[in-house]
Amino acid sequence: MSVILVANVGNRDITLNVGDASSCWVSFDKYEGGSEAQRFLGCQQEGTRAIAARLADRLAELQDRVAMPLLEPAIRLALASASRIDDLVLFATDQPAAAGEHRDWDTIESARLIERLVQGGRAAVARVSIIPIAFNPSEHDRAFTHVGEALASRFPAERVDRLFATIKGGVPAFNAALREQVIGLYGARARLIETQEPSREQRLNGQHGTARLVDTWPFRRHAILRLVRALLDRYDYGGVQRVLESEAADDSTLAAFLGHAVDRMNLDFDGASRALAAFGSGRPHQWKISAGQAWGAQRLEEVAFTAEILLRRGDLIGFLARAASFVETCRRQLVHAITGFRIEKALRKEEIPRAQSSLVAALSAKLGDGSHWPASEPLFNAILEWARQTGEPTRVSQIDELRPLVGRLGSLEKLRNEALHQLHGVSMSDLRRALSNPEQAFPELTRVIIDKMRTVELSERRPSHLVRNVYDDVNEAINERLAAFAPGPPQ
Repeated sequence: MSVILVANVGNRDITLNVGDASSCWVSFDKYEGGSEAQRFLGCQQEGTRAIAARLADRLAELQDRVAMPLLEPAIRLALASASRIDDLVLFATDQPAAAGEHRDWDTIESARLIERLVQGGRAAVARVSIIPIAFNPSEHDRAFTHVGEALASRFPAERVDRLFATIKGGVPAFNAALREQVIGLYGARARLIETQEPSREQRLNGQHGTARLVDTWPFRRHAILRLVRALLDRYDYGGVQRVLESEAADDSTLAAFLGHAVDRMNLDFDGASRALAAFGSGRPHQWKISAGQAWGAQRLEEVAFTAEILLRRGDLIGFLARAASFVETCRRQLVHAITGFRIEKALRKEEIPRAQSSLVAALSAKLGDGSHWPASEPLFNAILEWARQTGEPTRVSQIDELRPLVGRLGSLEKLRNEALHQLHGVSMSDLRRALSNPEQAFPELTRVIIDKMRTVELSERRPSHLVRNVYDDVNEAINERLAAFAPGPPQ
């Protein structure tokens, strides 16, 4: 993994002491110092290109008079953090002859001079690479494309540990392009360095600038929030986890919320509760409570809503599996509401009270005599048929209302079995043949079933909080937390 430092070379990146006093340091800038440097070097042609080339010829003689007041502090700051720089990348202008007098002030020769200065005195900088800018550097669109293509081709993000970029000095359009591209390409691996340029008087005295690391989060934040919101609209909590991990948005509360949501989407309600173990009050505590409501309409709402999500995503196999789970859960919960039996894996004969001994006879006649009967559609149907024959009229009416409604989803159960057990593919056409207009019919039918289930529940008579609001409440809390998130100082 490489450590990279990228800079735009400007006309004030090199200074030269043109006298015997300490107050004689000048740059190659057209409007400040360029003419003094030209006279001192005996350079016949004006412009940064000629001045830097002439100084390079005399570098052995004048090395002690040369400084890099902007780049040197940036290099020191990067090395204080990374201990080494594998590649110092210098963008420098090198326009064609058609650019006229602007070409005279190009920085390509300054970049070559910097390369010699760095390689001569910086063992911690392994390489120096120069990338020419062969067009008008003030053109923002071309600058943006050039920087992006150059960095992406040379330094793929997966091979970069950290990429430092100086965003002061050089042409403003290129600095803007460099800032945007390094953040876009490298995200949390990008480090921005801003060197406060010395005043004219300070430069004359040979003072260097002061470099500081700039937090990249404000520049990344809006793009990350847009992406996270798009993922949350799909309830893709695993995707949000991956984005925040790659963007180094490390926050224990966000991690807990997302861990809860991932487990909850997978119907792992025990795991969802454990993810919120640290919360004893507030919204997260309410989510935790709702995750524990295993035998009420709350759980049915959850299974139905997550099925809807998978259908909207186009995950048809996932939708069918969840829809079949809804049907099976309806049977199990209806049996529980009518009889009080919480049948998970099996119903043991010894669990049936003597007062309901006729149920033992009914089950033995339909399913065979034994010590227990496995949880299955035949078991639940046999119990409900027994309840119809022996129950009070209100219960009989409730069973007769619910069973055909649940039965309308039986075609989805059959399609699920074919898809999973016979490796049949599932298309939207297959799904529509099983249930006409499933995008509308499934939510409408499941809501009717859930509302009717509430009337027969033995447990909570009061309507529970809609599970849709639980998921959306989680989304809202994640958005709020992320919007207020601020990482620690850059390292």
